[in-house]
Amino acid sequence: MITLLRLDLVLRSPGGVTAPEVPAADDGFYVPVARDAWGDPHVPATSLAGSLRACAADLGQDTTTLFGTVDGDAVASPLRFLGTRVTIPEGSTHVRTRTAIDRHRAAPVPGLLFSGESLPAGTSITCYLRLDDKALLDELRSVLGAWEPYIGGGRSVGRGRAELTGVRMRQLDLNTAAGRAAWLTGGGPSLFADAMVEFDLGPRSAPATETLAWTFTIDGGLHVGTGKRDEDADASSPALLIRRDGLPCVPGSTWKGLLRSRCEYILRSIGRHACHSSDPATRCSALPVCDVCAAFGWTGENTYSVGQRSLLWFGDSLITDGECAIVQHVALDRVTGGARDGQLYTLEVVTSGTVVLNLEVHGALTPAVRALLDLAVADIHDGHLGVGAATTRGLGRLLLSNDDTKSSREQAARILAEEIG
Repeated sequence: MITLLRLDLVLRSPGGVTAPEVPAADDGFYVPVARDAWGDPHVPATSLAGSLRACAADLGQDTTTLFGTVDGDAVASPLRFLGTRVTIPEGSTHVRTRTAIDRHRAAPVPGLLFSGESLPAGTSITCYLRLDDKALLDELRSVLGAWEPYIGGGRSVGRGRAELTGVRMRQLDLNTAAGRAAWLTGGGPSLFADAMVEFDLGPRSAPATETLAWTFTIDGGLHVGTGKRDEDADASSPALLIRRDGLPCVPGSTWKGLLRSRCEYILRSIGRHACHSSDPATRCSALPVCDVCAAFGWTGENTYSVGQRSLLWFGDSLITDGECAIVQHVALDRVTGGARDGQLYTLEVVTSGTVVLNLEVHGALTPAVRALLDLAVADIHDGHLGVGAATTRGLGRLLLSNDDTKSSREQAARILAEEIG
C-alpha cells in the first residue's frame, strides 16, 4: 500500500528559502530566493522535511520511525518528500533593502547594505509526499496537526510564517489491478489530482506562545525607508517608505535591532557584560552568554555550541490612521555653514498615526530580560531612543498611548537590582 499526500500551505508573511548571495550592482549584496531550472521561485522539499522532522522531535517522537537516520545503522525514511510547487498571487517577488546595524553605535555598519528577495504573503506552496508504511499514518497525523511551518530564515523578525491550510490523501494498493494501473499510467502531479480525499488532522491546538504589545502614536514624523526611490521618477523624487498591504510599516527587523541595542546599552550602563558587534573580543561565542544574547539569539564560534535562535519574534507593524507627507532636506556645508549645492533631498514621512509593536515570546524569559524590554520601550516614549531614520533631526519620536512609564521603569529597575545586582 502506497499513501500519497498533498500538503497545501500559504505564506502569511513574506518569506522563502534564499539562494547564495551575489554581489549587487551597487554597494552591498543581493540575496535572491532559490529558483528551479526554469528560473521560477522554488521552495526545496528538503526545507519542509527538516521543519517537519524538528516538529516530531519537539513532540518527543522517535524521528527515526518516520524520517530515518544516518547514525549507526542507517535507516531509510518511509516518508518521501517528492517535490513542491510555488504559486505567487501577484506574479512577482518582493525585494526589501536592509542594512546591518552596529549594536554599539546604533548606526549602520559600512559595506553591509543588502537587498533580500522574498515571496510575498499569500504565496501558495504545495508539497507532495509519499508514505510507504500505512501503519505510520496516525503518527504522521499527529506531527502534521502540531506543525507550525516557517519557510526560510528570518522568523524572529516576522518572515516566513506559513499556515497548513489542507491535507489531501490517496492510497494505492499495488496488489490490485486498479492500483497498479493508476501507478503505472499516472505520474508526477497527476497522481495527486485524482481520487484525493481529505486527510483529517483532528483538533489543532493554538501555539503555546505569549504575546506582548505596546501601542504608540507618532509624534512629529517617522521614516523607515526602502533605501530606494521611485524608478519612474527623477533623482529629486523622495525616498520611499516601506509598505505592506498598502500601508506604511515598521519592519520586525527594525524593532529587533533597536531594542537589542538598547537592552545591551542598559546592561553596560549598570556595569554588566553585554556583547556588541563592533568588538569581536566581547561577542558571546561560548556558554554562558549574556542576558540579551540568551533572549535575542546568538551564533557560536567554537565546538561547544552552534548558538541559539531568538526567543523573541518581532512582527512587522502596520501604521494605521496615518497621514504621509513629502519633507525636503538639504545638506549643509560644515565649513561655511551654508547649503551645499546639489544636495537637496526629500523623504516620504508618516506625520501621524498609530503603530503597535507586537512581540511573541517563544520560550522562558528571565525577569531581567523582561525588565530590560520595559526600560527600552520607556526610553522610546521618553525620546531617548528614536525609530527609523533622521532621529537627530526630529523624526522617529513615538509616544505610548497608555503612558505609565514611570511605574514600569521603577518596577523594572527593582527587578534588575534583584536579578543582576
